[in-house]
Amino acid sequence: MKIVALISGGKDSCFNALHCVANGHDVVALANLHPPAAAASDELDSHMYQTVGHTAIPHYAACFRHPDEAAYGSNPCDAPDLPMFRRPITGASTNLGMTYSKDDKAAADEVEDLYELLADVMRAMPQVTGVSVGAILSSYQRVRVENVCQRLGLTVYAYLWDRDQVALLDSMVQSEINAVFVKVAAMGLNGRHLGKSLAQLQPHIMKLYNQFGLHPCGEGGEYETLTLDCPLFRRRLVLEETQHIEHAPDDVAPVVFLQLNSARVQDKGDMPATYEAVREAARRLLVEPLERADLHTIIPLPAAALDPSGAALVPSALEMPPSAPTVAVHRVGELVAIGSVRPDPEACGSLEEAAKSVLDKASAALKEHGLSLARDGILITVLVQNMADFARVNAIYGSYLAVNPPARACVQAVLPVPIQIDVLARATVATPRSALHIQSVSYWAPANIGPYSQSVTAVGHSAIAGQIGLVPRSMSWPEGNSDAECALRQACLARRHLERIARAVKVQPVAVVAYVSDARWVAIARQVWFARFTAPPTDPLADENENAEGDSSDDDEDEHDGRPMCQMLDVVVVPTLPRDGAVEYVTVAARAIDWHPAYLESVARIGQPLDSDVEADAAMLSANAAQYDATVGSASASRRGVVAVVSAPWITTSAAVEGLGRVQSDLRSAISAIRASWNDILLARVFYLADPRVASREDLDRIEHGMSQALGTTTIATSFVPVKSLENGASALVFLHLNVPSSP
Repeated sequence: MKIVALISGGKDSCFNALHCVANGHDVVALANLHPPAAAASDELDSHMYQTVGHTAIPHYAACFRHPDEAAYGSNPCDAPDLPMFRRPITGASTNLGMTYSKDDKAAADEVEDLYELLADVMRAMPQVTGVSVGAILSSYQRVRVENVCQRLGLTVYAYLWDRDQVALLDSMVQSEINAVFVKVAAMGLNGRHLGKSLAQLQPHIMKLYNQFGLHPCGEGGEYETLTLDCPLFRRRLVLEETQHIEHAPDDVAPVVFLQLNSARVQDKGDMPATYEAVREAARRLLVEPLERADLHTIIPLPAAALDPSGAALVPSALEMPPSAPTVAVHRVGELVAIGSVRPDPEACGSLEEAAKSVLDKASAALKEHGLSLARDGILITVLVQNMADFARVNAIYGSYLAVNPPARACVQAVLPVPIQIDVLARATVATPRSALHIQSVSYWAPANIGPYSQSVTAVGHSAIAGQIGLVPRSMSWPEGNSDAECALRQACLARRHLERIARAVKVQPVAVVAYVSDARWVAIARQVWFARFTAPPTDPLADENENAEGDSSDDDEDEHDGRPMCQMLDVVVVPTLPRDGAVEYVTVAARAIDWHPAYLESVARIGQPLDSDVEADAAMLSANAAQYDATVGSASASRRGVVAVVSAPWITTSAAVEGLGRVQSDLRSAISAIRASWNDILLARVFYLADPRVASREDLDRIEHGMSQALGTTTIATSFVPVKSLENGASALVFLHLNVPSSP
């Protein structure tokens, strides 16, 4: 892919460009935003862009190697300069929210300067389809770059995103990124450090990291750098005349930067002979270690094989369901759910009509409560009759959503209709809702390949989009010597992706459903989930570097432990998964609700701090800390805070759905065991075996209506999922998602 690299001059933008080349892309142009000519200082204190050192940026056109250099002779310095696109920063930081969208107010935002800059690139070089960005930790910056690139149809490549900063700093030094400090703004740093290299100051940076928590890569604004040389350069930058400028005097943490008055470039003699040699060397140094860390070795564990003797259910002998079931919104606390939204029979003439029908029905039901899919949705589960048609469904689906869309899980089921959805949403617009929506390609986890967020959280409930085992940097499947090895590697990656997302949004998975596309992968999905990864750090060097300094990051502590994040797992066999994958993990997760406002309200009411003697208030605050696990008969239950899940398989020799009522007693007992009630059920998901040869819409309607009556869920939002197989010969699996009140 042809890529334009956003270049600030700092180590991150240059190092990410090197990663782009290592991953098979060509950097064909450079782009930069700089202070306007009338600016009083090199330092604009921009929320988006590094501006210190901007006068050296034009030299980079001659420094970077040209991907077509071979056409100009054997000496890389004979190739022309890379095209350099620059624009002054005319806007300001007017929109400071954690989401960004173009509106009238945004017209004066500095983000729109980036839009115009990249639009210039596309007009001059229409072959450019991607953008290199050196973002590591700032969601503020990443969200804005992604917004601009989405509007222009460009792919963002951010290979440094969410990398362990200790390991990343060391990787930069080991890769011979020669970057010097041009700005300092932190305790322990001052003007004496300006002009010194990253390699020289690495020990001092690590000392400050261990003593004061300084971000090793300067992600807290502690320092900025200017790259003088890197493996992607054919000429190095030489600073001839500089001046120290005290931008903000302070006895503890002065802000001082280096003003560049004169600089030049110098040909390099010691460099690889060809661009491809640079690529191969970078791939071996940067990509291969991360790939080895991606595919962790797991400890083999015994896993129950699938018993194929489960019986497909037959229609109920009970009363027939209504001819046209209504789409009802079921509310529990501050959340609502809608189950099994299917298209009207007359709307099944085409796939597009069917997709519009279910989305219109769900939207209309939410609208009656003042809600919308785009603004209030948390999770949408999409079942399709044929996964090969999903691209057409996706085009319709995306038109109903906006910025930070709901998370999504998608599988193919044994459906009698083209599409079915169910919805989880917040109950009021006033309820806080947060989303993690990363569209950049990185090593971290797969970028969004559709209109969905990686995670959406509201009132303690967090939905994480279904995770399949793609290699994030290439968005391709891992290779293996057999189908089983490929499935094993996919499962390892899918688990790692889910866990990384969970840690990023600080949530605790409560229960997981593993969808597999073949009965052979049931044991693999279970084995991988419950295995203890033997080498699971975020970065292959993270443990080594942290231990060498005698400290470790609290954020990575659980991941280094290598154990699964929850112990409740159900495995379901479906006909097909997205992109013909082998395993997809979907979780129900919990995040602690901020109890502080409730605490202050209670203190004001009773006139004293709360203690265990005030039972009503203690219950309100302790609900978020609740942790219960229980097994009652066939039912398993887990509760973390206000989120609870109870599941039970139904194993029977009779396929009559009335027998499913026997499961209800175990479900009710398990719910009581975790201090919840039947009325707390937000959504019931019922997986059941359906014979695809006789699965007419009328028969499935009768089966599902009979199951609702037998389970006692006729007044609860219920999603029915007809599948190919279930574990241990079960004919059905009942999966209940509960919202337990946080106050009495």
